[in-house]
Amino acid sequence: MAVVKNKTTNIASKLRLVIVVCILILVAVPLTIGLLGYKNKAGLTSYQGNSYTFYYPKGWTRSQSEMSDINGTEFFLQPPAAAPPKTPHVIIEVAPATLTAVSDITDPFTIFKYAKTNTVVNGVTAQKFTTIVPSSEGVLHSIAYIFEANGKIYLIALGYKQEATDTELENEFLQIVTDFTPR
Repeated sequence: MAVVKNKTTNIASKLRLVIVVCILILVAVPLTIGLLGYKNKAGLTSYQGNSYTFYYPKGWTRSQSEMSDINGTEFFLQPPAAAPPKTPHVIIEVAPATLTAVSDITDPFTIFKYAKTNTVVNGVTAQKFTTIVPSSEGVLHSIAYIFEANGKIYLIALGYKQEATDTELENEFLQIVTDFTPR
């Protein structure tokens, strides 16, 4: 009888241990994800528009202009010390979907034979266009995301000229795209 009781106690102890480990995992994973998200935004500055929010690296310059042809807004972002011929930049265009069609924005990328893939930007289906082509001023690297959300059409694009891929710049751009939130 003592052997059966020891086995039952042993099984109960192992079951309690498994339950405790599962609870720790369920608590630790969301906490870790939250902390990592906060840490990623530590070096960023936020901008909040009427229908969206985005974050960009501190130290980057930002200018804004109205686009009268499509009744929209354009943001032009540049990292510190951006200068020709490389001239890295990020453009964010926002226009009402009632006045502009997604195809109006995507057609130039198609005409210039950018590679196209379907992707998601913060839960919204988007089209991603990429190209690397020689130009008179060097090799052009260009990436653009285009999507429609909440009655607006968004274009988020990176461009720069240099021979090799600028991984750091492209990662900063990806951070902008990843944190872009249409509301």
